[in-house]
Amino acid sequence: MDAPHRGVVELQGRDRLAFLQNLLTNDTQALAAGEGCYAYLLNAKGRIVLDANVLHLPERTLLEVDARRAEELSRLLETYRFSEAVRICNRSEQLGRLSLIGPRSAALLQTVADEPLEGLSKPFAVSTCRFAEVEAVLFRQDWCGEEQL
Repeated sequence: MDAPHRGVVELQGRDRLAFLQNLLTNDTQALAAGEGCYAYLLNAKGRIVLDANVLHLPERTLLEVDARRAEELSRLLETYRFSEAVRICNRSEQLGRLSLIGPRSAALLQTVADEPLEGLSKPFAVSTCRFAEVEAVLFRQDWCGEEQL
């Protein structure tokens, strides 16, 4: 299923997890490469501003959010950045998003992948793979009651 309703904000730099640790409700500093989590961004009064899937890869961390909020999130994160070594970029226009839902989703995806799919055995596992020589970031999210990639 096409998922244009989701946007992606990318963070790069050595301080990106510590930066997010101070802003989001989940423990982002505990994430190893290939792991993700669900978190909220709160305002100063503790009210929810938005929710995000935090996807941590070796060289970058992606925040997958409602597409209508991605640009706002990029600007807001920039206002909180002071001396941290973090680069923030709204990548929603450059990256497409698809969702595969069902017990055979990983097997189906494997039939078109250029390489073996690895590391997607549990919810919020994050991996990269190539499809027709294009890099894809995959993450597992089982919110529909079935495996969802």
